[in-house]
Amino acid sequence: MLTLNGLSVRQFSPSFTTVSWAFAGTTESLSDYTGNLYRSELPSQNIADYALVVSGLNFNTTFQYNDSFVSGLTNKFSSYTYMLEISGLLGQGVVYSAPVEMTVASDNVAVEVVRQKNLILTRFSGEPFKVLREKTYGQYCTYYDFSLQQCTKGKTCPVCYGTNFIGGYYSPYTILGQLNTQPRRSVITTFGDWKDGDALLETTNVLSMKINDIVVDLLGRRWLVNTVQNVNKAMFVISQRVQLRLLDTVDATQNIPVVNVTLADSGQYSSDPNYGISNIYPQ
Repeated sequence: MLTLNGLSVRQFSPSFTTVSWAFAGTTESLSDYTGNLYRSELPSQNIADYALVVSGLNFNTTFQYNDSFVSGLTNKFSSYTYMLEISGLLGQGVVYSAPVEMTVASDNVAVEVVRQKNLILTRFSGEPFKVLREKTYGQYCTYYDFSLQQCTKGKTCPVCYGTNFIGGYYSPYTILGQLNTQPRRSVITTFGDWKDGDALLETTNVLSMKINDIVVDLLGRRWLVNTVQNVNKAMFVISQRVQLRLLDTVDATQNIPVVNVTLADSGQYSSDPNYGISNIYPQ
């Protein structure tokens, strides 16, 4: 049976809440399990007090879910609790997570700042990018050495690409941002480890960028996330400045299949005035 390391619920907003999860490393296939997510206004241990949000979650390809049920709700006393049901498809049984509720109060000023930033991206200067999120849990690679606690093939591994977990990365996640391949020197110096050919990606908080994620741009180039700098208001991230390093054309991760990024990928956000304002997450 999978071991759930954590379940988190991000900041409540007018658009949706984001529920994310993480599991301990395992020799089992995550595809042998499925998940159901439940919501309640009561922090109860009784599943009967909860309503089903989504069923059939595939833990092998997803690491979070956006619950849009709360879109447009403005009652300041609203409070939501979530539970995750994990079911083994091969008779491993069923377990439930502990109830988890949102613990950080809404910040309307931060919401408005992000809304305005996203209007600029959706209507004027934003370009679509696809992000491959590195797996940090899941089924161990077939070349994983438990005595060394790492994959013996390292970054050249065709199974895990050096992440230690089969597949290496989740399905591509589309974001909008601005890519600058020649940032000002005053910007470069804030990153410290900057090499010729590095680039700066500026985006909001739609997806929390992590070191070692891979970013694919409109030209099909693949970049490795080297450093992430957050612009905060109090506890909340409102934008991200991401240092990217161009991956070599012979890097093993170039073999991960990704549908080419096109300008049409930005169309899904062009009519959404609330794009991104829901993911104002604490650090």
